[in-house]
Amino acid sequence: MEKLEEVKSTLPPGKRISFEEPLKNTGMIRFGTVTKYNGERGFGFIKDNTEGNEVFFHITRVVGRVVPQVGARIKYVCEVGEKGLKAAKVWLLNR
Repeated sequence: MEKLEEVKSTLPPGKRISFEEPLKNTGMIRFGTVTKYNGERGFGFIKDNTEGNEVFFHITRVVGRVVPQVGARIKYVCEVGEKGLKAAKVWLLNR
């Protein structure tokens, strides 16, 4: 426990320690389904087909800025952001 406190004291304020395994296949094209979309704020979430992770996306990352519908199949490039997984680029597969 002392070691943990020692490590925490070296982190900038607000940073968290993660004990999860590093994410696999970030930066690669992945496939998923839109599970939520907030049209007023322009963001939503994707459920990854392989790992089942929830991935954040913003409309500015959708090719052509086509508004996605819940249930839409998509492909995307995943990356790790400050708050977790996010899509760097999103393509709709079923229009």
